[in-house]
Amino acid sequence: MAGYRFITLDVFTDQAFGGNPLAVFPEAAGINDEQMQAIAGEFNLSETVFILPGSDGADADLRIFTPAREMPFAGHPTVGSSLILAGEGRIGATATLGVKAGMVAVTVADGKATIMAPQPAHIIDAPAPDAASIEAALGLQPGDVAAGDQSPMICSAGADFLFARVKNRETLARTRVGDPAIKSVGTVLVALDDLADGVI
Repeated sequence: MAGYRFITLDVFTDQAFGGNPLAVFPEAAGINDEQMQAIAGEFNLSETVFILPGSDGADADLRIFTPAREMPFAGHPTVGSSLILAGEGRIGATATLGVKAGMVAVTVADGKATIMAPQPAHIIDAPAPDAASIEAALGLQPGDVAAGDQSPMICSAGADFLFARVKNRETLARTRVGDPAIKSVGTVLVALDDLADGVI
């Protein structure tokens, strides 16, 4: 395999070793799908991005991989890649990046990137794991995850996430990372009960 340049960076922070870590291959043309997945597994970061020449009118295309699978879209990899592309003069203050889920509008100013998700946020019409399954998978107690009319749901803005409501922040603190055996990209737990008027 030929040599390829890569950059590691921390997104959503101005401190080294803070924020969300990311690996980016700025010139990934020539790396095949299997190699991309193997490289992402080797880095073992939450995501590794491979930047390719743009298609369908995009300024560049992004392939985003976790150590286990390719993702159709993810926020911090897109933000980090946008800053690298802008820093290298490959995109201007506004750009369009192609991801598996669609096109992402990007604005870069003052060393910060703002992105628009490739799809409007919407609820996926598919069964979500029930509250008891989520509790068991995340080390929570019966009743910690809301059920009934507040049952867990799968939502997407380009990548699927499971959203579940828990009782309070103390419940969040007791959560242990597990594998809820779901087909969504990740699990988002939300605690609203101890916030004034439910405002975050």
